Amino acid sequence: MLRKRLLVISWFALTLVLVPANWISAAEPILIFQSSRDGDPEIFAAMDDGTVQQLTKNQGIDKDAAWSPDGTRIVWLTQGPAAGDFDVTIMDADGKNEVNLTPDFATDLASQPTFSPDGTKVAFSARGPIPDGVLNNVVIIDLENKNKAWNLTGWGAKNVLVGTDVQDRFAVWSPDSTRIAWWTRRAGNYDIWVTDVVNDPKQQEEIQKNLTADAKETDRNPRFSPDGTKILFESKREGDWELFVMDSDTGKNIVPVTQNEKTERNGSWSRDGKKILFESIRDGNFEIYVADADGKNPVNLTNHQKSDTFPRWSPNGRRIAFVSTRDGNKEIYAMDANGANPVNLSNDPGDDNFPQWRGLGPGAFPSKELAVEPLTKQLTTLGYIKQTTLLQNYPNPFNPETWIPYILAKDSSVTIYIYTASGQLVRTLALRHQKQGAYLFRNQAAYWDGNNDDGEAVSSGVYFYQLRAGDFSATRKMVIAK
Repeated sequence: MLRKRLLVISWFALTLVLVPANWISAAEPILIFQSSRDGDPEIFAAMDDGTVQQLTKNQGIDKDAAWSPDGTRIVWLTQGPAAGDFDVTIMDADGKNEVNLTPDFATDLASQPTFSPDGTKVAFSARGPIPDGVLNNVVIIDLENKNKAWNLTGWGAKNVLVGTDVQDRFAVWSPDSTRIAWWTRRAGNYDIWVTDVVNDPKQQEEIQKNLTADAKETDRNPRFSPDGTKILFESKREGDWELFVMDSDTGKNIVPVTQNEKTERNGSWSRDGKKILFESIRDGNFEIYVADADGKNPVNLTNHQKSDTFPRWSPNGRRIAFVSTRDGNKEIYAMDANGANPVNLSNDPGDDNFPQWRGLGPGAFPSKELAVEPLTKQLTTLGYIKQTTLLQNYPNPFNPETWIPYILAKDSSVTIYIYTASGQLVRTLALRHQKQGAYLFRNQAAYWDGNNDDGEAVSSGVYFYQLRAGDFSATRKMVIAK
C-alpha cells in the first residue's frame, strides 16, 4: 500500500511539471492598500487569487497610493528612513520600474497624488518648486512632456489672508481632466476652491475661485459628480460633519445630503451619479451607508458592532471596499453593493488601510468605460482562461488553517485530497457538485482546518493537495509551520 501511495505522489509531482503554463494565469491585483504589517507603512495589493503581495519594500514611509485610469501604473508618496522630504513616485502595477517624479521638490508636507482621468497628468500637494517654497500648493506633473511640473495654485497669493498657514491640499480632478478642486485655508478657515488646469500664471491668478467663501466653518474633501456639474463635500457648517452637494462652477445651490446629529463623511458618487456612498456614526459606531444622491432612502450596508469606514465603489459599481476593525485591527474588506457577502481581503495582524480599487484613484467615481473587476467571478476577467484551475492555498505557510482557491470551467463534482509528503492520504474534502465559477475567497474557497479525517491535528511539514473536478486533476504543495 505504501509503494502504491508513493507512486501516486510521484505522479502528482510529474503533473506539476507537465501542466500547460497557460492553464494557470498569473495573479492580478484587485486593489491596493496601505499596511503597517512590516513595521512601517508600505503599499500592498490584494490579488485576484486571494493572496496579498507587497509592492513597496522601502525602509521609510510609503503611503497615499493611487491607480492610473487604465490600471497599469501606481503613483504614491515615499519617504526615506531619515524622515526627510516625501517624493512622488510612480511604478508599474506589479511594483516594478519605480521612477521618482519629484527629485528636486521640497515636499515634506505633501499629500495624496492622483492621476487625471485621461492618464496624462498627476496632481498633488507640495512645497514648491515655484514660486514660494513655503506655502503648500497644488502641483501638476505632465507625464507626456518629460514629467514637466508647474505650480497650479500658488499664483492666487493675492487671495491669501496675511499670516494664514496656507495648505492647498487633496486635489481632485473633474471627469474631463480640465479642472481641479481642492480645499485650502487661505481665508482663515478651510474652503473648497476650483480652477482650470492652465499653465499660465497670469490667467491662473484670475480663474481660481472659492466656492464656499460664505461659510465660517471647515469645508473639505470635494468630489466631482460623474457629469462634472456638482461637487459633493463634507462640512461642519451645521455643527458636526455632514455631506453637502453644490454646483461645481459657482458653489451655488448648496443642498445637504445628510442631516443628523452624528458625523457623516467620506462620501463618493456612484457611476451614474444617482447614489452616494458614505460612512456614518448615526448608529453609535461607524457604518457604511448608501443613499440616493439627495440623501433620501439611506441604507446601512454593514450593520456591525465594530467600526466600518472608508468605503470605495468598485469600477463597475457592483462591489464596495472598506476598512473594518471587526477582526480586532484594521482590515480591508469587500462586499456586494447591497452589503452581502463581506470578505476579508488583507487578513493580517498589522493595520491595513486606505483601499483603492484598480483603475480608481482618490476622488474618482466608478467608470462606465473601466469595468475590469476580478471580484465579479468571471473566468475571462483579467486574463483568466476558460480552464479549470487549482490555485495556491493561502496563507502559506500556515498554522493551523488554510483556504484553497480554484476555478471551475464547467459544473463539476469537486473533491480535494490532502496527502503527506510520503503520499499518505490524511484528509478528504468532499465539496459535492458545484457550478462553474471562481471560488477564490474565504466564503467560497475550500477550507482545511489542519486536522486529519479523524479530527486530529497533523504535524508540521510539507503536504500536497489535489483537486479532482470531473475529469480534471491538479496538485499543489503547501506547508504547515507550527
